[in-house]
Amino acid sequence: MFYGQCLLIERDSFFLDRIQNEKSEIPFLTVRSPREGITVLSRPQYRIKAIFVSTSFGIMESKKLLSDVRAINEEIPVIYLCHHSHLAIPLDNDAAKNQVFQIENPERKSDLIHKLKELFPNQFNWQGIEASPEEKGQELQLKEEDFIGVKTEDFLLTSKSFFNVFLKMPSGKFVKILHAGDPLDSGLLEKYEEKNVTELWIKEEEHRRYTNLTEKTAAQLVKSNSGKQVTAICHLGDNVVRELTKFGIDDNAMAFADKFVGHSVAVIKRLRNVESRMDPLWEELLNSEHSTAVVVLSGLLANELGFESSKAIKLVGVAALLHDIALFKADPHFPTENEQDLSEEQKKIFKSHAKDGAEMLRKEGIFEEVVIQAVAQHHDRRKSLPSRQINLVSEIIGACDTFYHKVVKGQDEMAKRFFLSDDLKEFSPSVEKAFLKILSGSKTKKQA
Repeated sequence: MFYGQCLLIERDSFFLDRIQNEKSEIPFLTVRSPREGITVLSRPQYRIKAIFVSTSFGIMESKKLLSDVRAINEEIPVIYLCHHSHLAIPLDNDAAKNQVFQIENPERKSDLIHKLKELFPNQFNWQGIEASPEEKGQELQLKEEDFIGVKTEDFLLTSKSFFNVFLKMPSGKFVKILHAGDPLDSGLLEKYEEKNVTELWIKEEEHRRYTNLTEKTAAQLVKSNSGKQVTAICHLGDNVVRELTKFGIDDNAMAFADKFVGHSVAVIKRLRNVESRMDPLWEELLNSEHSTAVVVLSGLLANELGFESSKAIKLVGVAALLHDIALFKADPHFPTENEQDLSEEQKKIFKSHAKDGAEMLRKEGIFEEVVIQAVAQHHDRRKSLPSRQINLVSEIIGACDTFYHKVVKGQDEMAKRFFLSDDLKEFSPSVEKAFLKILSGSKTKKQA
């Protein structure tokens, strides 16, 4: 998976017309002037990883653009696109070392992608898959912080394992059960599920590759409108949450986050007109990470409230995904949101996590203000703080957060009735009405 997007600075209309309908999994952002290009590059929210610039602007202008780019980013690759030989840029012997390249007579987008594959080989292939040195079947004293767990029941089946897979023993030691490259079949996973092994463990440096595999699988199932698409996006979401928990907010994690939220929006829109739309979701939400479930629920609620565009629902999804980011940072295994069960130190962390999370996002410089404000306010309630202006996205996330903790995790019809009769009164009438419509006719798993 290519982490980020490419900036194409081009004014050659013939070339742009040729490539506009070419499909590509790599996002390209196209602008028609160097000035626009510099403006985009200076904004970190665009996560530009490579720049293609046409020499049709003239040799002097193209060289000046390179100078302006280097004033912002000294390492980003700059690839000149030369459509006419007389506009070729003379490159010196140090050009490649300085991340400056040139493509002569590019005809299609695939010519650009070919260069990207040369520059970022590890993001386009499965090279580097090899068995790690540990022997299988032996108890090993390894560090848990070097691993990330994946639920056994959700582990993706492939003809061979792309990963070195371990079990964690009750003693805390690890046992390797699969070398990368070993055959992988459902019988093996079923054997461990029967033994109540709930998680398989992958080394953290391999987990990003696993998340990439879950994204590809989810994309295919969503595209085909498969009955397994909800399971797939929730599994992807869980792995994105683990990425954020382990690595924090970085370009790679946010690239996966964008994909997860985007796939979620596609499924949410399909559920809009389904009667008892919650019924097929109970099991998946119950077994998902908290933030994954809140993303799906928030998307449903936002869509019911009139958020029609994919962009608007994605904003809600990003805020929902990151609403507890400060808790992730303070303690990846923060025990609960029930203050009665927290230590004094944990209570301090919990009480400040909304504000702290908003500050984390603000410092990143890539998030829209509505997202930052939603994270800051997701525990505020309009009924309790009538004088404070609470944005609608905050209320959406707050309502879904409460619903998850009190109803989804409890799977109790009485908790559901209390949520509808009391908890929802803390929110705007429009939020209450929309939530009631979503739950209309649905049954908790226990009731069903």
